[in-house]
Amino acid sequence: MSAVALKSLAERGTATENRIRVFWSSPGYSHCCFTGQSDIDAGLTKQFSDALLSIDSNDSLGKSILDAEGCAGFVPGVDEGWDMLEKVAAEEGLV
Repeated sequence: MSAVALKSLAERGTATENRIRVFWSSPGYSHCCFTGQSDIDAGLTKQFSDALLSIDSNDSLGKSILDAEGCAGFVPGVDEGWDMLEKVAAEEGLV
């Protein structure tokens, strides 16, 4: 459960930290990834990426976006580390 989800549940009175027991923690991972079709325009991809990377928590709109995402900022995507997800997606006929 993410910290954002736990906070939301606590605010609703559904769960509190003292009622939650950690039984496993995953290694760090990119939890919010954006993908595009293989034929997406490279200029559009760059424009979208640049827009996300430029979001600034010192700006009120930027802060509201980052707070809603529960993060301090966006980072460039990575192409590595997706093997298991791609394997499972193929096995399930999703790709």
